[in-house]
Formats: sequence, structure tokens, C-alpha cells
Amino acid sequence: MLYRIALIGAFSLSACSLLIAAACKDGGDDGQANPSSSAAPETLEEQLASILLKDEEVPQELEAGALEYSTNEQVAGPSQEELDRLNGLGRQLGVDLTFVPVADVPADSPARGGIQNSASVYLDPEGASQAFKTRSEAARTNDWPANYQDLDDVQTAEVASGVGDESYWLRITGLDQCEAAEATPGPSPAPTCPPPRLAVIDHLLFRSGRTFIYLMVVSDTPTGVEDDVFAAQVRDWAMTVGGRAVQTFPPAQG
Repeated sequence: MLYRIALIGAFSLSACSLLIAAACKDGGDDGQANPSSSAAPETLEEQLASILLKDEEVPQELEAGALEYSTNEQVAGPSQEELDRLNGLGRQLGVDLTFVPVADVPADSPARGGIQNSASVYLDPEGASQAFKTRSEAARTNDWPANYQDLDDVQTAEVASGVGDESYWLRITGLDQCEAAEATPGPSPAPTCPPPRLAVIDHLLFRSGRTFIYLMVVSDTPTGVEDDVFAAQVRDWAMTVGGRAVQTFPPAQG
């Protein structure tokens, strides 16, 4: 059974209250279609969206949803204190994009459960660095097994990423739970569960220049695999986004 986090969205919402609130809130209410134009981005919204993963960079069985932007006012909600904090950090804008499976993804492919990629841009690297420190510290102290109650034997491990200027990569694994259907009257054999598969959920938070970036990749694989299964692909995705971020948002001059 392929483990999916309710097409990622449900986990993202719960994680906002338990994990990296501002990272998840980088998506707002201004959903827009994922742009496919090759024209050079001009507005801040276009620039920010341009650094995220593209359709052609992820498995073809995944489909991008709408871009969701977030202003500081949307992230802060009714809290004036939070709004002042975000403005003080120099946060300019955030964007969130989710890729969900729309067809069967090959069993040996990463991201079989989907991908979430979000980013926020700041006036300077110091603001982005402070945002990274706040959110990575929240990730380190989060009760991750509580987020994955549908998995057995939940394990967490930090992974050395080498991505961006600062990074925190947490890999979560656990076994799919299976509840066999009730047996039906007659000679049919009692239903059984298939061999369990290992869910692999990567949470990668990093700073590249004056952007803070979040990447979540949901995969699954047979049990007994190497600990770094799919890690190279996740790292490549992160480095792609991080490289575009530095090119698109160089440090302010002056």
C-alpha cells in the first residue's frame, strides 16, 4: 500500500500548528495556476514562483496544483505581534506549491506520495537566516511520531544535506499499517495484508541567500533498503531550487 499523507495537504495543515508554522503558511489564499511560460519573471510573485520545482523536474505521474501566495498579513492573521516580527525580519512574500499523484507512480520512484515545495523571500540574508533558525528549531523539537499515527515503528534521523547556506534535513520512516478486511462467508480464503512497505518522508529546510525554502518529499519502498534510499534525488531537487533562488534573489546592493 502506498503511503500518502492525504495528498500531502492534510499533513501540511497539521504541521503548521505543530512544526514550522510560517513555513507551511507560505501558502496563502491567492491560488494561481502554476505558470508554464518561459518568459523572464518580472514581478516579485513571478520571481518567487520561478525558483520552485517545475513539472518537468518531477516524476511525470505527479501534477502541480495552484500556486498559493502569502503576504505577511495573511501569515500573521490577527496577531499584530507576529506581523511586527515578520516585518522586522524583512519578509516580503511567500509561495507554496504541491505536486500530487494523478497516476500510479513506479514502485522504484521517489515522491510516490507527492511533493510540497515552498519558499519565502526576505530583504536580506539575515532575515532569512533568522527565519530558518526559528523553523528548524521547531522541527527539531516537534513530536514527529504524533504526526504519523498511521505508521508503525516511526523513526527519525537527521541527514547531512550540504544544501544552501544553512540547512536541516529530517528523514522520517515508518511501516504501513494494514487492517485486513473482514472475512466473508463461504470457501474464500481469509483476506490477508500485503507485505508492509516503508514510508519515507523527507523534510528539508534550508536557506539560500535571502530565501528560506521548504521541501517535503513523500516516498515509499520495500523494507530492508539502504538508509539513504532516494536521498540523492531529494538532494538534487533541493539544490536545483536553491541554485535558482540565489540567481533570482541576489543579496541587495548598497
